[in-house]
Amino acid sequence: MPPRKAHPRALHYLALALWLLTPNLFGCHRPPEKKTVTPPSSSAPLIQEPPSNPSVNDSPPSLDIEAPWDKSLRALVQSSLSRAVDAVLREERLQVSDLWTLRQFLRLHPHQALAEHVDRQAASTPATPFVVLVRHAPPPTLPDDPGHGIVRLSNLILASMAEPEDRALSFLREFLLSDESGYILTHQLLAVEWCEQVGRRLPKELADRRDAFLSRLAKEQALDPTFSDLFAERAALLLLHESPNKDHAAQWVRIILDAQQDDGTWGLLTWTTSYDGETREITGTRMHTATWAMLALAAYLDRFGKE
Repeated sequence: MPPRKAHPRALHYLALALWLLTPNLFGCHRPPEKKTVTPPSSSAPLIQEPPSNPSVNDSPPSLDIEAPWDKSLRALVQSSLSRAVDAVLREERLQVSDLWTLRQFLRLHPHQALAEHVDRQAASTPATPFVVLVRHAPPPTLPDDPGHGIVRLSNLILASMAEPEDRALSFLREFLLSDESGYILTHQLLAVEWCEQVGRRLPKELADRRDAFLSRLAKEQALDPTFSDLFAERAALLLLHESPNKDHAAQWVRIILDAQQDDGTWGLLTWTTSYDGETREITGTRMHTATWAMLALAAYLDRFGKE
């Protein structure tokens, strides 16, 4: 039986995937070769993609911790967040992914001017399928066929908030039951979180995958102690959903602080990503990296900064 043709709106979904996912495109579906990228700031270290599919049973290596948590580090984090918030307030157009991350940040670090800025931008954001994450909107509709490459990846993630439900669960089963790494792994965890946000109940076999995702993220983070967009994303998710070692988490904070640039952001980063036979070189946005770094710092303060 010949394969079904792609949904006639495939080009629309390709455009959607590139618009939404370009700043946070996912890691490789197949084991990638290690690549390095030069960040825009000479103070930021090279970024190396995480090892593909590390064993969940492997123990993460210990990190070389230079100093314990102290009041001076807390002050540095607070200063960093102040400069980052100022940078976000200067941004005239935030993307859906930025707005969603900032909403999580504001739960931990209330800031009236930033909250108003986010609400204004969410209200005026174009009505794309993923906008349901940041404002009230009808649920998007999934195509019959998820497509291929980046389009497939976009549709598998869109299933966390889309209809019809039986098709969404079929797409989610494919996505959540696979063993992945890098950005795909972080977005497997995010897909579970987005299901909860929109009120979608997952079957137990899928909901129970959360612990496996977090375990794999922790091992990747321990094996990849250099700053990157992915490093900030993993750090934020682990600090929000796990109980990381205090000294290891302090090291993540120092790495994030050291990479911040004079304008309050963490610059523009480039990486190569592959999924389902399609490979693209992606240049992220300053706000995507900045908002995840901010969330990681705020989550750290919330967990450890009150001690």
